[in-house]
Amino acid sequence: MLALDQRGSGGFKGTRYRSEAMTADGSDDSDGFAVGALGKPAMLVSACLLGVPCNHLGRANASPSVLALGARHRLVPVCPEVMGGLPTPRPAAELRRDGRVVTVEGHDVTEFYVRGAAAAVALAAAVGADRAILKARSPSCGSHEVYDGTFRSARRAGPGVTAAALMAAGLEVADEEDELARSRSSESPGAPPTMEPPSGA
Repeated sequence: MLALDQRGSGGFKGTRYRSEAMTADGSDDSDGFAVGALGKPAMLVSACLLGVPCNHLGRANASPSVLALGARHRLVPVCPEVMGGLPTPRPAAELRRDGRVVTVEGHDVTEFYVRGAAAAVALAAAVGADRAILKARSPSCGSHEVYDGTFRSARRAGPGVTAAALMAAGLEVADEEDELARSRSSESPGAPPTMEPPSGA
């Protein structure tokens, strides 16, 4: 499991990620920032999917199928909302059709999301990542669809702010549901299916 460590000097806004357990491939996250051996190809991953309690409710959305990618990749945690300057927890927000990100109280927080997206693109370039696995339907990280800004659980097609920025920078972007489907399709016929915990979002 990963956790936010605000005592560290690395990362953005004085926040860095540290490991509280061994990674999925059994290696220790000793550099305090990325999961897995440095010799593996880097992949950006929404920090909440790696067990960091940083979603808007202050909870994690740990995904076993995403954590398992640490056996083959260096998983680099990213939380665009935190990197953009928003607190945890924070009010729920959705991405409107006009491109603005607005909270349930009606506050425009677009600038934080744009700033976080730029930080994520810079991080991808710094670590040499060409792939990202992000949180489904997040206004930052949704890769296929997002909630439409009405706060009625209505969805619309299109990526979130950070997912769009990473795609524009040339990264291949997917979400944890894509990875779960891929991992299930690669399982042998007699193997029990991979189970994901409830979202908690």
